[in-house]
Amino acid sequence: MAPGWLACGALGAAVLLAAALVVGPLVWAGAIAVGVFAVSGNAVSMVLVMQRAAPGRAGQDSALVAAGFFGGFAVGPPLFGLLAQSGRYGPGWLLVGAEFAAAAAVAFLWAVRDRREAAA
Repeated sequence: MAPGWLACGALGAAVLLAAALVVGPLVWAGAIAVGVFAVSGNAVSMVLVMQRAAPGRAGQDSALVAAGFFGGFAVGPPLFGLLAQSGRYGPGWLLVGAEFAAAAAVAFLWAVRDRREAAA
């Protein structure tokens, strides 16, 4: 359940950053929220991968997750920069928010599935 709540917090961070277009000082709260929620989500997700990995697969599974996270960290800023360069900060933050919302939905669906399996 923690990854879902972290993704929701990261979504809130993206909303704060989008709102900073109108109320500038919100950028600071948004930056702090990204650090607290999005970066924490990376660590918590890796712990879950390590706990749930099949025997002998922990290295491969964690490498795949790390590649996804860090690939996004490498590709995302230049793509966002293209939007920002054309004056489209708002759509850029909305895209980030949509990604965090999708992550939250997946995390909550997995949590529900895990609870059902544990009850069965």
